[in-house]
Amino acid sequence: MTKKKKLTSAVFVFLLLALGAGIFKVSLFLEDFFYWMEVAGNPRLVEAGINRQSFLENADSLKPYFKKEAESLSLSAEAAFSLFVGSNKEEALFGKNSQESLPIASLTKLVSALVIIDNYSMSQRVSISPEAAGMPGNGEGNLMPGDTFEVGDLFKAMLVESNNSAALALAQIKGEEEFVYLMNAKTEALGLQKTSFSNPTGLDPKDGSIINQSSAAELAEIAKFVMKEKPEIFEILLMEEFNLYNIEGALSHKAVNTNELLGEMPLVIGGKTGETPRSGGCLLLLVQAPKSRGYLVNVILDSPDRFSEMEKLVDWVRHSYQW
Repeated sequence: MTKKKKLTSAVFVFLLLALGAGIFKVSLFLEDFFYWMEVAGNPRLVEAGINRQSFLENADSLKPYFKKEAESLSLSAEAAFSLFVGSNKEEALFGKNSQESLPIASLTKLVSALVIIDNYSMSQRVSISPEAAGMPGNGEGNLMPGDTFEVGDLFKAMLVESNNSAALALAQIKGEEEFVYLMNAKTEALGLQKTSFSNPTGLDPKDGSIINQSSAAELAEIAKFVMKEKPEIFEILLMEEFNLYNIEGALSHKAVNTNELLGEMPLVIGGKTGETPRSGGCLLLLVQAPKSRGYLVNVILDSPDRFSEMEKLVDWVRHSYQW
């Protein structure tokens, strides 16, 4: 289709839609005029233009649509990925080394959480072992050997404050080796080939074992599965803080969420942080897509400033696509 014919078609469908919707909505269509120009280049949609409802349904299926005038995005992170998930459509909106397998630190705990939900009762009791109590990232050292908690409370601590002592104590119920086997079996069942685990915490291994790793794209697949099958995980990850009590009712400590974007970024559905010397700063964040079209899974791996780069990624996606 020539540029002149394309412009003519765009004007035709613009007027058709504007008149059909009522003159008070013309301004809304005007905002999307250049989008309709792109739509007009699709013969199937132009033919459907005589039927306004059919046209809208077909045209809407093209969104989100990348704006030609959008600027490129530069991130310092080693890898990044943004995936749009709608009711009938998925689309990768940004990728940088998104297929590269990299250390993922405490993003590991999303899969640990899946294993826990599948295998434990939340009212089950578990005592903190000396090994678990000695883990770095132990809620400021407040989980002491012999302290007993319900699984559900340690589960929240593991997710909200990324507590490694809680993660190991929960894994030890099954036995750490069996627990890690179940983690790997879970991701293998999802068809993920670049994801593997050697521990339930995400800490850098000291014994030479393989580090927990995945790709930004496969982490997005894990997040999609969690969102669909176990959304309560992300509900917990929205908690900014909570008081952790042992089974005797004594306060262990106040657990504070490690995600600095909670309360700062609008429309957050949930997220998980991670950071170790070998993995760098990692962050997975789910946010609602513009115009309630679905949600966005955003992943940052090995970033020197994971929170600001995540804000940059989400802002770029929202403004670089026509929604």
